[in-house]
Amino acid sequence: MSLGSRVRELRDRKGMTQRELGELAGVRQSHISLIENDKRPNVTALVAADIARALGVSLEHLLGLHLDPELRWMFDQIEMMGAEERELVRFAIEMVLARREARSQGEGETGF
Repeated sequence: MSLGSRVRELRDRKGMTQRELGELAGVRQSHISLIENDKRPNVTALVAADIARALGVSLEHLLGLHLDPELRWMFDQIEMMGAEERELVRFAIEMVLARREARSQGEGETGF
């Protein structure tokens, strides 16, 4: 299902007009119409977030993303971290990827 179809379906369920959704989201009715008719394929993250908020749904739901609950928890934790903590998480991920690569090349264990 396209973004436009999801916006239209959610708006219809709420009994809202395009104009009402546009006013709540801070965009013109014509912009909502273009989105719903898939004539605006590249909607900015800010506009998508404003539409999601106006429709009372998460951005994930609006975009049709369904993350595993454990991944959602991880992302939530990372979002609350500062730059130094995020760098540590990035380093840990890079280490796991290096280990996977070494295994796939038959180099055996890397010692961690």
